[in-house]
Amino acid sequence: GDGALESKTVTKSIASAQKRVEGQNYDARKQLLQYDDVMRQQRETMYAQRDFILENDDVHSVVQDMFTRVISDMVASNTDFESKNHDVDIEGLLKGFDTIGLKGVFDKTELLGKSREALNDYCLEKAWDTYNQRINEKVEPIRIRILAGERRLCLDTIDRIWSNHIDTMSKLRDGIGLRSYASKNPLQAYVNEGFELFEEMMRTIAREIVNYSLVITAPPQQDEDDTEEEK
Repeated sequence: GDGALESKTVTKSIASAQKRVEGQNYDARKQLLQYDDVMRQQRETMYAQRDFILENDDVHSVVQDMFTRVISDMVASNTDFESKNHDVDIEGLLKGFDTIGLKGVFDKTELLGKSREALNDYCLEKAWDTYNQRINEKVEPIRIRILAGERRLCLDTIDRIWSNHIDTMSKLRDGIGLRSYASKNPLQAYVNEGFELFEEMMRTIAREIVNYSLVITAPPQQDEDDTEEEK
C-alpha cells in the first residue's frame, strides 16, 4: 500500500544501486572530460601560435620555424634508421626538395659524405638562405609586399588546415567507441590517433607555407628561345 518500506535489506539494496549509478555517471563525466582534454591541449597550441602571428607584424621567424620542420621531416623520411650510421637516401632527398620549390638548389656532391645531423643542418641553412636571397633580389616594393604577405599566408594556411583537423577529430571521436570491439581502450586509442593526426596537421601546415613561400619568390623561368637570343 502507501506504507513506508522499513526493511533493512531493501534499504541497503536501494542505497547500493544508487551508489553504482552515481559511480557510473561519474566515470562517464570523467571520461568525457578526458576526451575533451585532448582537443583542449591541441587548441591551446594552435591558438598560441595564431595569437603570436596576430600580435606581430613581422613573422619571418615563424616562416623560418616552418622551414626547420619541413627540412627535418624530409631528411628523416629519407633516413634508414635501421642502418648503423642512419644512412640518408640522397637521391630521394633531392627529389623531395624538388617538390617544395628547391629544385636545382642543392648539388648532390655537396650532400654526400655528411652525417644525418650535419646534412640536416646544411640543408636547412641553404634552404633558408635561398629563400632570403630570393626576397632580397626583388625590388624594394615587392620585397616589402612579400614580407608583409608572410603574415597573411601563415594565418590563412593555419586557419584552413586547423578547421579541417577539427572536422577530422570530430569524426574520430564519433567512431572511436568501436575500438572496444577490438579489445582496445577507446580513450587511449583516441589519444594516440589524435596525437598522430595533430602531428600530421602540423607537418601539412609547415609544408604548405614553405612550398608557397618558395614558389612566390622563385626566379621566373626563361624559355629556351629567349635563352638562345641572350647568348
